Amino acid sequence: MKNVASEIGDKEIRLEVFISLMKALGNRTRLYMLYLLSREPMSIYELSKRLGLSYPLTFLHLKQLKKAGLIKEVAEMEKHGPLPTKLYSATEFSLKIDKELIRGLFREVE
Repeated sequence: MKNVASEIGDKEIRLEVFISLMKALGNRTRLYMLYLLSREPMSIYELSKRLGLSYPLTFLHLKQLKKAGLIKEVAEMEKHGPLPTKLYSATEFSLKIDKELIRGLFREVE
């Protein structure tokens, strides 16, 4: 799937892409994660601690935001363990939902 956030401004946006973006933004936890990552890069471990969520659940939320193109991997840190730690940050995007966008979504379907 293509980067949803970059497609949102296209004239011929696909309905499925729009719905995927709305699902990613329509969850309070993911929205708060996006807020945190817009302030500073963080690892999944740091996010899970801040949110009070398990690592696997944090990973699933992060995966949905990444699929929607709302976050990106920005760095990898060396850790004392066997695997490096990836840091994530919010991408630059803007979103304007208006009548023209909605009409365009369904013109494509008809």
